[in-house]
Amino acid sequence: MKCRCGFENAVEAKFCGECGSAIEAAGAGPTMPMASTQIPTATGTRTAAGRRVSRAMLVIGGVVMVVAAAGYWWLNRPPDRYQPDNSSLYPIKVDGKNERVAAQGRQGELDASADMASEPGVYLVLRVQTDDALRLWVETASDRLCADLERAGVTGVTATATTPTKFEVGGVSPTQEALFRQTATVLEGSFISQGGAGNKYSFELKPDVAVGVRNAAVSQAQGTIERRLRELGLTKAVVIRQGVANGDLLRVSIPGRTDIARAKEVIRSTALFELKFVEGGPAPARDTLLRQTNGQAPRGLEVAPGPQGTYYLVQKTPVVTGGDLLDAQPILDDNNQPAVRFLLNANGTRKFSEATSGKTGRLLAIVLDGRVWSVSRVADSGFSEGRIAGGLTEQDARDLSLVLRSGALPASMTYLEEGVIQPTTTGK
Repeated sequence: MKCRCGFENAVEAKFCGECGSAIEAAGAGPTMPMASTQIPTATGTRTAAGRRVSRAMLVIGGVVMVVAAAGYWWLNRPPDRYQPDNSSLYPIKVDGKNERVAAQGRQGELDASADMASEPGVYLVLRVQTDDALRLWVETASDRLCADLERAGVTGVTATATTPTKFEVGGVSPTQEALFRQTATVLEGSFISQGGAGNKYSFELKPDVAVGVRNAAVSQAQGTIERRLRELGLTKAVVIRQGVANGDLLRVSIPGRTDIARAKEVIRSTALFELKFVEGGPAPARDTLLRQTNGQAPRGLEVAPGPQGTYYLVQKTPVVTGGDLLDAQPILDDNNQPAVRFLLNANGTRKFSEATSGKTGRLLAIVLDGRVWSVSRVADSGFSEGRIAGGLTEQDARDLSLVLRSGALPASMTYLEEGVIQPTTTGK
């Protein structure tokens, strides 16, 4: 049936499929336009296609408004709390002087440091001796290479660290050179190797790897100091990296404190915790331990000082380290003397179990900062806790527990500067 708009509809249709108007049946009288389907406009009756275009325009307009609102918010958003660009420099005000600080992270720390001038306090500037971290990295790599060479059947090889970033391997026979080179490929990702005269090879840490090790040492030292200060109840203390980007200086600001002698001692202690197998000793002198080896420690072993002027020959590679500790708390031992009880985490317990399996009765030393603290015999490979006792005061036990819980420093530190921060009249 044909509509007045000219569209041909089916016979049984009641409404036009094009314009939506009611269709007059044959022979019926005229019908009025339906207001809901025909809307008078300046140009005539709006068609269904026109309505579809209008609806599309409304949708597009809505989308444009949403995008515009989002753009306005983005341009006027508040500044980010965390700055992703660690090399950016932010000025802070301490002792009334503007300093340029290489920001290593949290903007909140810089805000807190800026508030230091509102109350008296103290500050310390420390240098992290990142060469220590490099030496440990290089020595660990050389020890592992020697162990791999021994397993591969390359014998008579010695490794010696010559600089913080370099070690040399000697004693490689011509008949084992190919096997040596094949085994040493494990170091290709971190070291540059060179062959030299006299069957010697040098391995030097790649520059980008060395930078990464130094940065990691400073960042780890920063985090460790923060945890130790919190353990002391100094929750307002701030530790930031100072100087140029990738520098090795840390500035510690402690508001509300004027006596920092104890805090300095706790901050500076490296508290490197290790459990190591004992291969010799105790001996009254270092030379006594090395008499049978021409004054040189055998490969994989080292001499460590012990209590009361004694010396021990211990393995270089520890069974577990401070990273395997779950907790450490001050206690009183069986003689009612101050001691420290420590617990190993699941990983430390597993490592200890694997290392001591079948070695019941072997001597095991607790080594702190390279010094043998105590020696005991392995009684159970399922060991998960132990104690450090002997010669500790109550304060020593508390401080040692604190530094063991907060983690060991990756390197030693030197104090470069300290002073008192006086509040300004404006409190800014």
